[in-house]
Amino acid sequence: MRKFAPLAALALGVSACNSQSAPTPAAVPRATPTPTPRPTAQVGFDVAVTPAALPKVRTPIRRPTPAPATTPRGPYIILQPNSGPPLSATMLIQGGHLPGSALVEILWSPRGHKSALSQTAYTNAKGNLSAELEIPASQPGIYSVTITIAGVRYASAPYKVKSAATLAVQVFSNPQGELLSITGKRFISGLKLALFAYPMVHGGTGILLGSVHANRGGSFHFLLTGRKLAPGQYILQAWSVNALSSQMAETFFEVII
Repeated sequence: MRKFAPLAALALGVSACNSQSAPTPAAVPRATPTPTPRPTAQVGFDVAVTPAALPKVRTPIRRPTPAPATTPRGPYIILQPNSGPPLSATMLIQGGHLPGSALVEILWSPRGHKSALSQTAYTNAKGNLSAELEIPASQPGIYSVTITIAGVRYASAPYKVKSAATLAVQVFSNPQGELLSITGKRFISGLKLALFAYPMVHGGTGILLGSVHANRGGSFHFLLTGRKLAPGQYILQAWSVNALSSQMAETFFEVII
């Protein structure tokens, strides 16, 4: 007859068999949480800037070195000034390398022509000359100042008479003839002028259109209506009629009917 073990012993035996046949599960590693980064704190700072004046840089001005004045080897004269307006004025004449203690004749003339205007002076013992010449009122152009000693020409220098005067003409036609509107500027103040029209044909004679006075500013406006001018091209000139001043200006215009 079989003998059976107690139930408690069977239960333990079953448990022991189960423990040997089924392995123990490995422990699952827990995920380590990543720490959330903290926001970067903004760091700021203020910089105090003190404005500083920039140093002034001075660029050196390069002035041309004047060439040393050279005295001519032979006889010479220098005019001061050597140009001017068409008015009476005084000129200083300096010269050198001339015969000493000699009588000098000074001539004022248009270029290439001897004038009746003359003046005398003397050189010193060293042959130097210093004299003044009263320049007459002359029309614009080039003039010569010449010195002679005992009829011999020693030296000469040019003098330029310059005029800034201008003329402008407008021509209109009407039943009474042509209308001329003439404007002048930069004339000598108070100057009396004669206005002439010269035909641009060979042998044409000048026609006096009238006279006018320049105002204090040296300007004038002249109107002429009539039939003095035939159709054609003309040169208009303004001539001074004053005794102590001389000035001329010119322009061109055309009469068309």
